[in-house]
Order: sequence, then structure tokens, then C-alpha cells
Amino acid sequence: MRMVCQGNLKQLGIAFESYRDTHGHYPAGTAPGTSLPPDERLSFYATLLPFVEQDAVHRKLKPDEAWDSRANRTA
Repeated sequence: MRMVCQGNLKQLGIAFESYRDTHGHYPAGTAPGTSLPPDERLSFYATLLPFVEQDAVHRKLKPDEAWDSRANRTA
């Protein structure tokens, strides 16, 4: 189990670095460009999905809707 956790953390670190290389900065804590209050926005994990080979899930998310909206829960 420890090796699995280490592998997951390494993949997350690589995703952060890939995001930074692509965008020139690290991701914001929550989804930017929305009028939702911060506690209802998607987290930075959603912005990392394309960098962990989860682009199909990323495309289904609705960043202008709350993280727990019906559309985002089904994604």
C-alpha cells in the first residue's frame, strides 16, 4: 500500500509541474473565472485532471457550477 501511495503522490507532483510548464504558474486553489463563492467552486484537482490522463472527466466538468451540482457529481 505504501508503494501505491508513493506512486500516486509522485504522479500528482508531476501533474503540478506539467501544469506549471504549460501555463507558466501553478493552479489556483479553486476554479477561477466564476462568480461562485470559493467553497462552492471546483478545487485545483479538477484543473490537474488532464495532466493525470483524465481529460475525458475534465471535459465533463462544469466549472461555472458548484462542485456538488448534479452535472459535476455525475462527471
